[in-house]
Amino acid sequence: MKRMRTIKGALAEIKQEDPYTCITEHFLRQLIWQGKLQPCKAGNKNLIDMDALMDLLENHTASEVSLPSVEPEKSTPILTAKPMYLQVQNQPTRRVRPVLDYSR
Repeated sequence: MKRMRTIKGALAEIKQEDPYTCITEHFLRQLIWQGKLQPCKAGNKNLIDMDALMDLLENHTASEVSLPSVEPEKSTPILTAKPMYLQVQNQPTRRVRPVLDYSR
């Protein structure tokens, strides 16, 4: 018979083996969402086969993570719209008052 556990139960069993593990409930849920771990639905609960989970964790390598390849694009100038107050043309230049120094 397979050892089926809920996500919280699976995490508790992993923590029992390794109290300092960094595996979280969120990580286990992500494995299910990504299709790397097949759960068995029992009502609203996802039951996980512990043997399949342990096998996945033991054989999980960083090489499985595939990043999309990004090729450098041609540099194109970024066109941004100017705010309305900067779009006014033929605006008279402002006269700046001289600062008076009264510290004599």
